[in-house]
Amino acid sequence: MKTSFPILTLLSIFILLGCSNKPIFKSIERDYQKTSFNPVVVENEIIPNFIISITPQNYLETDRESFIFSQADGVGENENVRSWVYNLSDIEVKSDKNKRIILKIFNEIDQLVQIGFLTTEISNAFKLKMINKGNISDGSEVISMLDNSAVYSDQYNPYKVNNRYLSVFKASFTNNSDTLIKLGINNFQVISENELLNPLKTEYFEKAFDRNSEKLKNILRMNLSDDIIILPKQSIIKYFAVPTLNPSNKGLSIKFLYNSKVYNYDYDLNILSSKESFNFIGVKIKKQKDAITDIVINQQGRIYSLTDNIIYVLENKQTEPLTIYSMKVSNGYAEYGKVVNIRAYDFQNSNIIIPTRSLNVIKKNPNDIKYLVPQKSVIRL
Repeated sequence: MKTSFPILTLLSIFILLGCSNKPIFKSIERDYQKTSFNPVVVENEIIPNFIISITPQNYLETDRESFIFSQADGVGENENVRSWVYNLSDIEVKSDKNKRIILKIFNEIDQLVQIGFLTTEISNAFKLKMINKGNISDGSEVISMLDNSAVYSDQYNPYKVNNRYLSVFKASFTNNSDTLIKLGINNFQVISENELLNPLKTEYFEKAFDRNSEKLKNILRMNLSDDIIILPKQSIIKYFAVPTLNPSNKGLSIKFLYNSKVYNYDYDLNILSSKESFNFIGVKIKKQKDAITDIVINQQGRIYSLTDNIIYVLENKQTEPLTIYSMKVSNGYAEYGKVVNIRAYDFQNSNIIIPTRSLNVIKKNPNDIKYLVPQKSVIRL
């Protein structure tokens, strides 16, 4: 009997080690084309002491600037609630019973936004996932980092429409004169060799985006309108966009028409081709077998619904913080959970377990710390 304890102990250790998760790795190699312009910026003095500078933007710059605009507008825990309202006919599921369940959960999600447990963007991600729409990813759908700049979420970029980036230009207006200046988007033309492109007006984006979306809010902030007034001693920045430029057209000219004169902003367009490899580490999130579990990830501002239960993080970013949200639905009832500021690095050899609670329990203490810290599952189940 005395020898049985060490044997059982060794057997237990063997089971734990033999069943523990092994690190998951994934590599992706992609070909990229990156557009650059020469010169980077062109400026003209339109009247004495009134200067307009125009800079063609790459999509990374516009992602960054629109993300910053969204943060300044209060996209965060204390933002105002902008709920989605659905009729039963809006939800494409087979039975009215399932539609009613979805609407009930939508209502609960809106209440979680009201008490600050979810943001509007996270709540929208859950809703879209429930009706089989939205931004769904495993985390490995990455973009080029050729210029080594920080990568920001594109979901706030209003100049990405139907998953395609428009060609965007940043216009800086500096009025050091004593004159009040009136102008608008109709003062600009874009010539791509022999192709004439007119900048897209705000009405185009109003039709493209949901009225409550962050993209529409950003376009109202950013896009050059039909008429603006620039006061004396005032400087402002606005943006305008055209359909994606043809990369085979090497010459680009922007025309500014003012007081019967034409001011030229001329650029050469260059295409840089590159092949890049990305290496990822995968982390598993444990799902219950008897429930439908949806996972939403907030990865440095990039929000998406998880394809399955593995999130892939770039190896060189595995120590950066993640916030993971979970919604578990069983027999028509939902529970919700989130774990904040965790690192993929800490879960290479274990499953992440996200504690969940009902809406009523969360309301009593939304920030109960014991529910915001993930648990580890060492044994593969």
